Amino acid sequence: MKRVVDGDTIELTTCKKTVRFALSDAFELYTKKGKEAKNFLETSCPKGSILKIDEDDGQKKGSYGRMVALVNCNGKNLNEDILVNSFGTIDKRYCKVSEFSSNNWATTYGC
Repeated sequence: MKRVVDGDTIELTTCKKTVRFALSDAFELYTKKGKEAKNFLETSCPKGSILKIDEDDGQKKGSYGRMVALVNCNGKNLNEDILVNSFGTIDKRYCKVSEFSSNNWATTYGC
């Protein structure tokens, strides 16, 4: 991983892509919770970490040029961690199209 952009977006080093977390919508950076979300990701998944990225088959068109995906780092589901730690909410607009909407973490938070 190259860097954490904000609480639900990261940049990859190898393929030079930006990845937006599927279904998880972190608070904006101009808020306290948004800054906390970014800091949380930087701590739990530091620069240089190896990630497992699973692109959302229901959202292949992406979001503002970003890949939409389920992101795992150090054995943890970052999409879920943002929700569990109250750094964001589930983005219900995509529950009908996301391949991850039936996963336990997604249904627990509103899909």
